[in-house]
Amino acid sequence: MPTTAQPNVDAKPAPSAQAGKTELLQLVSFTAGGKAYALPILVVQEINRTMPVEHPASCPTFLEGRVNLRGQSIPLIDFGKRMTSTPCGKSAEARVIFVEVAGNQSFTLVGLAVDKVSRVLRMDAGTVHPAEPDAQHAAIRGVGKLGEEELILLYPDQLLNADELAQLGRAA
Repeated sequence: MPTTAQPNVDAKPAPSAQAGKTELLQLVSFTAGGKAYALPILVVQEINRTMPVEHPASCPTFLEGRVNLRGQSIPLIDFGKRMTSTPCGKSAEARVIFVEVAGNQSFTLVGLAVDKVSRVLRMDAGTVHPAEPDAQHAAIRGVGKLGEEELILLYPDQLLNADELAQLGRAA
């Protein structure tokens, strides 16, 4: 698993040389549990079709199981179940998004099972409205608008808390 420092994708941009220029967020959008979400493209390692899941005898409730990614056993989280209590479907459009989440001075690769990956897009940061603090869903950064579409933007380093990361390590 990578242990090198990663760029802070939520950092404020350097002031632009052009007055009035706004920050563009580069995102991967997807749906899970009937809602539309987006993650910074910099934390997405790859996107695959669904894959066979190994269900360990003892695993945390938020963990769907483990998948094999080129010989590496990666924890798989049903993102719909985690965020909305509605499990993701098993349709032909279902995907697994492999993302790096921050841990104790390192990064952990996890798979997020989602209903559908929509697209890679750019969004003006000025269209993002900050989320109200929510202890249950600390990963929610805010809601952004792209035309008429609303996307829930996520903090990738808040997808799992320290206790959950420790549980993943014990379930390995």
